[in-house]
Amino acid sequence: MTTAFPVTINPPTVPRPRNPVCVPDAGAPPHRALPAEDVVGIGAVLGFDKQMRVVRIMNVIPNSPASQAGLTTGLIIHKVDSVSLTGLRLEECVNLVRGHGGTTVRLELIDPDQEETNSVELTRQKIQVRP
Repeated sequence: MTTAFPVTINPPTVPRPRNPVCVPDAGAPPHRALPAEDVVGIGAVLGFDKQMRVVRIMNVIPNSPASQAGLTTGLIIHKVDSVSLTGLRLEECVNLVRGHGGTTVRLELIDPDQEETNSVELTRQKIQVRP
């Protein structure tokens, strides 16, 4: 079971416990409809993998910085701009990825299938989101 939130939308604020690894957003719906609007981000939906207790890319929006960089679903996000996601809530992880258009963010990604770690730098941009 995973809990997913688009990187480009504010997830609901719910009190959450602190653990030594990323924790899911308690009470959050398993998915959310995206509003029909333009938003700024990298074009990836992040979710919490409860079984592995990591943050994963759950979806990549076509023609977004994430898709142009070749990011795919299932990748684990280990660090954002050198900040480890260990111990952070999903909402905190999402907020680290967000930012203003034209600014960059560096992700350290783990590909569990290839057992590889890679870094990618993405420039946030306006993304057209439709439900």
